[in-house]
Amino acid sequence: MRFKAGFPLFSHIVKPLYFIFLGLLMSRSALAQDWPTVYWLDEEAETLRSIEADSSLRIWNGEFWEVENTLTFENIDVKDFEGVDALMPIPFSSPLHFVAQGTQQVYTFNKSTSEFSRVDVTFHRGYNFNSIKWYRNDTLFSLGGYGFWHTHGVLSYFSNSSKEWHVIPTSNGPLNVTNDFYQISEDGRFLYVAYSAVIHGSEVERDPTVWRLNLQNFVWENLGRLNKSTEEAIEKSKRKLNLPIGIILGNGQNQLLDLRNNRLDYLEPSVIDLRFSSNNSFSNGRGALVGRQFYLNFQVPTSSNLGRSISLKYDYDKILNARRNPEEVYKTGWPTWIYISIGLGGIGLMWLLWLLYRKLRQPFLKGSTVEAEELFFQTLERQEVTLLKALLRSEMRGEGLKSAPITEIMGWQRKSWDNQRKWRNNLIKELNKRAEENLNIPELIYREKDPHDKRERVYRLNGDGFRLLRDSIHFN
Repeated sequence: MRFKAGFPLFSHIVKPLYFIFLGLLMSRSALAQDWPTVYWLDEEAETLRSIEADSSLRIWNGEFWEVENTLTFENIDVKDFEGVDALMPIPFSSPLHFVAQGTQQVYTFNKSTSEFSRVDVTFHRGYNFNSIKWYRNDTLFSLGGYGFWHTHGVLSYFSNSSKEWHVIPTSNGPLNVTNDFYQISEDGRFLYVAYSAVIHGSEVERDPTVWRLNLQNFVWENLGRLNKSTEEAIEKSKRKLNLPIGIILGNGQNQLLDLRNNRLDYLEPSVIDLRFSSNNSFSNGRGALVGRQFYLNFQVPTSSNLGRSISLKYDYDKILNARRNPEEVYKTGWPTWIYISIGLGGIGLMWLLWLLYRKLRQPFLKGSTVEAEELFFQTLERQEVTLLKALLRSEMRGEGLKSAPITEIMGWQRKSWDNQRKWRNNLIKELNKRAEENLNIPELIYREKDPHDKRERVYRLNGDGFRLLRDSIHFN
């Protein structure tokens, strides 16, 4: 066969074959990308497992992926995986749950029945990237995330009956939450969140507030702000890993950020070697998966690292024992205004108690000073009773007693003037002393100038003493 001069052989024969081959290759790649990566850590076997598009359950034996079983797919449609790179395993869920980032699609793997199923009927896309997922009390929860150019702090749970996500109302909590730095307490009662990304349009900033969410009543608590040294450690960190015991920061000098116990520790380099990716996207063949007692920093074979195997296993006990030089992450205790309020409230309470004490010391409160009154009147001598009765009669007339009438009433006429004054003063002094000790009445009998004659002195009962004697059965 001969071609005419100038006939382009490549354009008419080779080029179409080239594009057909390229199209087949691209279609094959596209089909391969329709199935996301589905990896998880089998903590009991201390190895990795995966689910592939051909419905095979595979296990990583250290050299290659080995088919372990054939699964039954229920309600699985590859069209639902558009834009989904990976299904994220939810640690400690039963059966094992997976959630597609950004879509809220929920999948489960039932080991006993060998079924891999999609269990939700939702259609949510693009709004919950980097959300926090956890499993508690047979329920799957989701908190925060970003999408559509903003971050939110919505708390929701997946209903096994309606197969939908439902919002759980919270109050006074953060408006922006991401899974950058979070920690769930080992007892599962609290979730700690810090340094979440705040995305509004093209602007991104960080919230330095540390929040704690009670996973029993879903009430938020503001624990304070991260200190400057902690923020600097986070900024320098090129890698991070959220663990039940805290967040490991890989910044040259590996550190453990423990939000629950409010401490940031350096880790002995001989105990831990951080060479893991910061997420569970396994396209680069590296990653870390978390268990209850340890995590695995592993290598998955790809076209560029064939023959690589699981790397290292890190026990949490060894990490905790390797902590050195703890620093406080955020301020503890109540804010200053609370201490000021408590102080002012305490002063006010003491003042009220002092007023109440004074009131209780008064002799006319029923039942409070009856015994003291009885004791006072029982110890009075005859002369003292005579003087008190005379003063009571004079007070009823509004007059008071001068020195001469007191001398006559008491029968001291034969005594010298000095002795009269001495006996009178001693008697009044003794009555005043016992009245103050027993009845809390200071100066029961006092002396003042006579309003009609400034040279004379008049002896009178004070108001409390007058009411006491007037109302007492001993003087009726």
